[in-house]
Amino acid sequence: MKNLLYRLIYAIPVRWRHWFSSISIVKSCYDAIIGGYSPNISYKQLLSKQEKFLAANESGAESNGKSVNANQLITVVIELSPGFEKRLAPCINSLLLLSNEVSNLYFLYDSTSDENNEQLLITNVLSPLLEGSSLIYTLASKAHFINVQLNNLGNVVSDAFVWCQTPVIFYAHSFKVLLKNYNSQYYSYIDNVSARGAAVASIPAVIYCDHDILSNGKRMSPALKPALNIDWLLCSNYMGRVILFDRAQLTTHVKSLPSFVNDNQIDLLHAVLKAVARDSACPIKHVPFVLYSEQHINQETLEANATHPVVSRLNWPLPEKSPLVSIIIPTRNSQQLVQQCIDSLYLFTQYDDFEVLLVDNGSDDAQSIEYFKQLAAANKVNLLHYNAPFNYSAINNFAVGHAKGDILLFMNNDIELLHEHWLTEMVMQVLRDDIGCVGAKLLFPDMTIQHAGVIVGLWGCAGHGHKHFKRDDNGYMNRLNVVQNYSAVTAACMAVRTTVFNDVNGFNETDLSVSFNDVDFCLKVQTKGFRNLWTPYAEMIHHESISRGPENTPEKRAREANEIAYMRKEWHLETQVDPAYNPWLTHNKEDFSFAAEKR
Repeated sequence: MKNLLYRLIYAIPVRWRHWFSSISIVKSCYDAIIGGYSPNISYKQLLSKQEKFLAANESGAESNGKSVNANQLITVVIELSPGFEKRLAPCINSLLLLSNEVSNLYFLYDSTSDENNEQLLITNVLSPLLEGSSLIYTLASKAHFINVQLNNLGNVVSDAFVWCQTPVIFYAHSFKVLLKNYNSQYYSYIDNVSARGAAVASIPAVIYCDHDILSNGKRMSPALKPALNIDWLLCSNYMGRVILFDRAQLTTHVKSLPSFVNDNQIDLLHAVLKAVARDSACPIKHVPFVLYSEQHINQETLEANATHPVVSRLNWPLPEKSPLVSIIIPTRNSQQLVQQCIDSLYLFTQYDDFEVLLVDNGSDDAQSIEYFKQLAAANKVNLLHYNAPFNYSAINNFAVGHAKGDILLFMNNDIELLHEHWLTEMVMQVLRDDIGCVGAKLLFPDMTIQHAGVIVGLWGCAGHGHKHFKRDDNGYMNRLNVVQNYSAVTAACMAVRTTVFNDVNGFNETDLSVSFNDVDFCLKVQTKGFRNLWTPYAEMIHHESISRGPENTPEKRAREANEIAYMRKEWHLETQVDPAYNPWLTHNKEDFSFAAEKR
């Protein structure tokens, strides 16, 4: 029944749905059906939708008015990674079915291993698998390939090739979709050079796609990836083990990593991807379709390598002289909450170069007022008074005018800190030149996730990914364990450099007095070219909305509806796909489940 109601509602045009949902009489019914609900889509159904989508687009595929060359061939490079023996035959079998699309195969082995004798690999492994096929193959050490053969890949119509870090399973659309996306950019580049005499569109240096796991004949656990997420990539190769490279651009970056090329113990693919990602002149493109399967022989392997990829924690250097952090905490009354916040702040903060600006917004509770005075007298806070109706944006903008720090940290009065390194982590991240806002891992009092990055577009506006997941959960694609970029983070605990704050003119006091002002602020920062970032290494409890209360009065609901309408109009949230998300993931839940339709 709920599935039917869902389909009926979503048959109504979007603008009508939002108008209906803004009427208080209808809202409760609308929320009961749509709120927190998305039809159950199995992975098999999702794959079917993707196949139909690709088939429909392939028949009339053109790239800027030019058809993709149906006879175009591509070179495939496969690393013979540890344990490749059981995976190689299925991989080659999938390539044999696509042999009319593949020009050359290169197999790369670890020349430092006694087991990888070149002649034995050819005689005992490759020759039997490729006997009778039209595929031309070459066996080489990884170092020799990178240093010598990369500059002389024969029979390649396109200057792109696919690098596989391990033997995988390819499918009918795999190479066609990758080459289509590469060529569309290539033709745009050529056309612009011809018309204007200068390259105003760039050929992608890297194209990556989504993938899943093939275990015991069943496809499962899809990795539906975001667009380029530099800070995630620096810590973990979320892009996967199959990458299409532009050969010329790869060669340039490999030359800049001489120490990596000859070390077979180094993850060369990840090293090169990180180097390319740091170069803003090299475009990286994500194709949001599942185009290959990693093979896993048993459940233990599946759990270790696919669900929980290795994550590195990077410690960025702090300057010799620590910058002052201005911690801004607005409050009205709420003596117990403020005391809990301030006590935990001084108990659990190793970084000691900070000031606390406590902003009293018209308190009338005598006990609270007296406590605030005691804090000020003890030099624990700089007590400010904002005597006007509650406006979160205006209160914080007012406080910034009194702040002395090079770094601003906005904190709700219902925050309770849990460990002493939280502020060091946030300062370390926010001081990086290309970083804008930095958010923390916030927990509900029951120790489930309240905030782990804001996903723009959820619920038609914005929502919190992984909400109510357990504290120690790994999250989707291990995302709860890794520093990464999000379009927005919550200002319940958010750091930003003062210069960046002033550059975007602070929070929007006029249109967003209570809700979504932090999302709007982060999006403004992002449009200035900064990356916003969430870190799991600054962890705290957020006793959410205890002091302000829920949005449960007609006035509060009307104000919230106006703020949502503003956000939708200003940032086109009804159609936007957050670059930190994936168009095949739902916008009606916060759990990274599958979407009924691609956005």
